[in-house]
Amino acid sequence: CGCESEASKVTRALEPHLEAYVARAEDKTDSSETPAPDYGDDETEGILLAYGVDVDELHKLCFARYSYSIGDVRVKDDGKTADVSISVSNVSLADAADAAASDYKAFASSEEAQSAYAKNGRVALLERLFDYLFQHLREDDLVTSSAVVTLTKGDDGAWEFDPAGNEAYFNALYGGSNVIGGLAEITGE
Repeated sequence: CGCESEASKVTRALEPHLEAYVARAEDKTDSSETPAPDYGDDETEGILLAYGVDVDELHKLCFARYSYSIGDVRVKDDGKTADVSISVSNVSLADAADAAASDYKAFASSEEAQSAYAKNGRVALLERLFDYLFQHLREDDLVTSSAVVTLTKGDDGAWEFDPAGNEAYFNALYGGSNVIGGLAEITGE
């Protein structure tokens, strides 16, 4: 019959959302087929921008080595919702932040830190902290995390994915890390 199964339709609807992180990390977001990635960190983004952190660079580094796979698709009996298992490999933002904090602690008591503070205040010190974070995002080992996401079928028959409120999804994206709590913690907010 050539008919596509509902599970295949669900997978096809989810794929662009997961692929969006790869496209953004590689500066390939010119496709109208690829939605804007949802990083789930709007609150943290505001804090980081206030300190002059390049949030685009942070997101690119967070997802530079990200990969994913879509597992089981279970369309519920009502035919209106589907649960999908995903597996994500990525650097752990929490582990990178912990390592950066450790590096920063060693730096903080140095003459170099005192001189940087005298010239540019707290901003200079935060720049160094984020330099360490960015280094760890580039170099730390990858971890694999799993999550279940839910898609809903719209009135038009199209499957839709809205990650809002799915903490397990965002934790998996960031290598098992609570992105909002983790970054807010290292910035002292």
